[in-house]
Formats: sequence, C-alpha cells, structure tokens
Amino acid sequence: MIIRKIFTFVMVTSPILFIYESPFIGSPFTLLDFFLFFLFFIILVDIILNKKNKQIIYIPVTLYFIYIFIQVLVYLTFVNHFNMLFFSTFRYLFYLFFVCFLFKKYIIPKYAYKVFKFISISGTLFIISQYIFGEFFGIYISGYIPWFELMNDNLNNVSIYNQSLISKGMSWRPRSFFLEPGQYSQFVSFYLGFYLFSLISLNKKKNKIKFPILCVLLISAGLFISKSSTGIIMLIIILTIFSIYYLYSEGLKYKHMFIIFLLTPILVLFVINTESYEVFVNRTFVADGFFGPAFEGRFGYIKNAIVMRDNSLIEVIFGSGMTNIDGWTPGLFRVYYYFGLLGTFIFIFIFTYLFLKANNLGKLMIVLWIILSVGGDLIFGPNILSFILLFIYEKNI
Repeated sequence: MIIRKIFTFVMVTSPILFIYESPFIGSPFTLLDFFLFFLFFIILVDIILNKKNKQIIYIPVTLYFIYIFIQVLVYLTFVNHFNMLFFSTFRYLFYLFFVCFLFKKYIIPKYAYKVFKFISISGTLFIISQYIFGEFFGIYISGYIPWFELMNDNLNNVSIYNQSLISKGMSWRPRSFFLEPGQYSQFVSFYLGFYLFSLISLNKKKNKIKFPILCVLLISAGLFISKSSTGIIMLIIILTIFSIYYLYSEGLKYKHMFIIFLLTPILVLFVINTESYEVFVNRTFVADGFFGPAFEGRFGYIKNAIVMRDNSLIEVIFGSGMTNIDGWTPGLFRVYYYFGLLGTFIFIFIFTYLFLKANNLGKLMIVLWIILSVGGDLIFGPNILSFILLFIYEKNI
C-alpha cells in the first residue's frame, strides 16, 4: 500500500516535481525523474516477489508507446539530426512506460483524487496569498522550495523580476508553486472540471444538486488572479456546462430567472473593472481586431507544425521525431509534427476508444483534456502523466 501511495502521489504531482533538478545527479535529470527511477526498481522487485504479472499492461496507450519506440530506433539509425533530442524522446518513453505498464496495478484512485484536490486547493490559497502580499504589502512570496535547484535558470530570477514589477507598481502575475501561471490554470481548471462534472455524473436520477458555491468562488478567484487566458476561458466553459445541467436538474423556475437577471449584470460589471480582466483582454485580444500576445503565443506557430512543405513522404507519414519546432506549439498539434499521419491516427484511435468506453464523467473529462491540449499541453513531458487523472474516475476502460 505504501508503494502504491508513493506512486500515486508522484504521478499527480509530476508537473511540480519536474520543475526541480534531481538530487545527486543534477541536470538534465529532474526531481520527477529521480522519483520515477527509484519507484521503477522498487516496483520491479514488488512485481517479482508478489508475482503481479497479470493484467498490468494498459493496451490502448501501449500502441502509442510501441509506435514511438519503433520510430526512435528507425530515426536513430537513418536520421542523424534525431540524435539532438535523443534524451527528451527517451524520457517521454520512460514516462509512457509508467502509463502503459504500471498505472493499472499501482494507482489508488481515491487517494489520487485527494492529492489532486489538496494540490489544487492549497495552490489556489497560495496564489491568493501571493497576490495579497504583493498588492497590499509590496512583497513577492516565492512558491519554490528553497533547498532544491530549479531546472530552468530563468525561474531563479522570477522572484527578483516580480518584486521589481511590484515595486514599480506594474502588472505582475503570481504563479503559486507551479512552473508558470498557465500551468497552474491548467491543473486547477482540470480539478474544477472534475469536481463539478462528478456531481453531474453521480446525479443519475436527476436529483437536486447542491451548488458548490465556495469551491467555485475560490477556484475562480485563483484563475482570475493568475491572469491566465487559458484558465479564464476554461472557467467560462466549465461553469457554463455545469450551470446548464444544474438549472436543468433543478427545473428552471422564476426565482432562478430572477437571480440570473439580477446577478449577471452585477457580476459582469465587477469583472470588467478588475485588473485581471484588463490583462486578459490585452493578452488575448487587441483593439484593432487582431489577437493578442497570449493567443499568438499559443497558436501563432501552429503552421510550423502542420505545414511541412520541405519534408519527405516518410516524414509526413511517420513524423519528424521529437525535434524542435520554430516557436511554441500546443501539444495536440505537435502530435502530427512529431509522429506524422500514422502516429496521429494512433493517437486519435486511443482517445476515441477511451471516450467510447468511459462513463459519463470520463467522457466529459476527456473532452476537457483535449480542449486544454488545444491551447496548452497535457500530452508531452511530465504532462503525459496526467493520464492518472483519467484513472481517477474511469470504471469501464
């Protein structure tokens, strides 16, 4: 049980553990890599001693793993430039290995949800505290563990940079204890979606649902404070879906209509007069009708991933491997660039299978997972371990 709890905790907290350098080894290995190596050998011994060799393989994702592994072997043999990102590709395969061969036996769903909830709520309380101390006391509180080295040298300057912005009265963005505000918003909005959609899924008899106002207000405050375009857009999508179902389950009555017409203008006026809204608009849209830096930063380079005029037929079919793309590109579009038409087909097959086999909550969360991967990345790096979140509620796969 202890091994399974440690395993589950590491999986859920993987985006945070990835921020820090591995002890003893250092860069390019992360603290997440260190824990996974440790768990790998402990679990291997556990499997051998306890003969846990049945029903371990998670077949859908294993197809994806095998394809990438074969692609790596072929490209290492015939394509020289692939050697440049040899390490990152095998690290990705290492993470996929845990999804394919260990998740099914070592995940504790209820404990995973508790950790997921704790990280989301504590992260939100901390980001609110960062905002309060920064805005009212002029002090930036770092969320990073001081006795661990950070993987990215730029993160070492975050505290100095934000403190400088606060001192000058300029706009700044708290990030809790995550890599950056966007990562916080992805993690927390996924939790909010899971929490609210689970109420919908468990309400099979269409009984009345108690609106979780405190949770919604807390998470909403955190997402607005982060000034993340992705987080605010996801908040709108999630609350819209839940509100429609909530009104349907309650039955739309005159009192509901009165509350909606009364509160909506007040809420809109309050939101549009906040600094977070101003930053959101400026980062997402600009006055002349074009998109702002947040939108361009996410979608401005997609054409570099999907338009491959100079690529050979082999690269179009099998992909270019996990090589650098000119400009940051959301995870969903990188699947095609990295793994080609064949890899994209396998990826679509996996999620179609997951969607068809999942329960109602599973279907909603898979859709949310894909939406987040359109504007962000829940597919590559440590984010692939967010597959753990699918296992929290999955019952039929």
